[in-house]
Amino acid sequence: MDTRRLRSSLGMLVFALLFVISIFPVFHLIAVVFINGSSVIASNFPGFFYEERPLPGTEEVGGVGPYILGTLILVSLATVIATPIAIFAAIYATQSLRSRLGFATSTLTRAMIEFPTIIVGLSVYGFLRILDEVLGMIGLQNPIPRFSALSGAIALAIVMIPFIYTQIEDGLRSVPNDLREAIYSLGSSRIKASIIMMRYIKATVITALAIGIGKALGETAPLFFTAFGSDLYPPIDAGMLFRPIGSLTLGIYNMALSGYDNWIRASWGAALILLSISITLFIVSRILSHRRW
Repeated sequence: MDTRRLRSSLGMLVFALLFVISIFPVFHLIAVVFINGSSVIASNFPGFFYEERPLPGTEEVGGVGPYILGTLILVSLATVIATPIAIFAAIYATQSLRSRLGFATSTLTRAMIEFPTIIVGLSVYGFLRILDEVLGMIGLQNPIPRFSALSGAIALAIVMIPFIYTQIEDGLRSVPNDLREAIYSLGSSRIKASIIMMRYIKATVITALAIGIGKALGETAPLFFTAFGSDLYPPIDAGMLFRPIGSLTLGIYNMALSGYDNWIRASWGAALILLSISITLFIVSRILSHRRW
């Protein structure tokens, strides 16, 4: 074997070794969560998915039903709030390339990706507290309680917006110039042209939503000051969004640090459910993004 082939083989071996080293922590994490979580879920299947958290210090593992429902409510509401804001902001930024406001929108929104999410939660809490005081001075009540599902959804929406925005803006900027010129040559307005281009990047929009939802699913810090957490099922009534609500991430955090063996075990099961939702979301988004529309 000559020197060139030897160097090539050694280089490929090094790259393969680095690849294995880089993905090992991911598979190790998945394996540990699956091994610990599956045994907990199997010990109380299917009750683990709908029962409430058990009493501390007992032999029961109970369930995480309220946390699953709370997570679905929070993420769904946050997605409804964040998606139109991110889409309209991305459209405006791409349609106003020479505008200072368009440039500022793009720069500030992308900078929000680096914001610590606990600051987002604290900012929402602080804003609602100031709103409480201002409205109280004129005899009015704040329509959004500081500790509620709605305030938690607002915090998660703020976290989601830059991730959805960035993907959609990049997708709109990647639209071929020939297509842009063809659209405008037909006399289309900016609004009509934006609608056509959004259809052109459907796969990017799906990916953006998946990234945003995935980010919101794993957030704990912004919910400390907003959703606050609850171990019970929220009453299904008009005031459901105005009361504290639990989530899988808050439940995992509280149970894992509790010191009670049955709660720690339950946190492994909750972690497996959260991980399974995230992986399923990723797989589905990849399938849909590669589908011909």
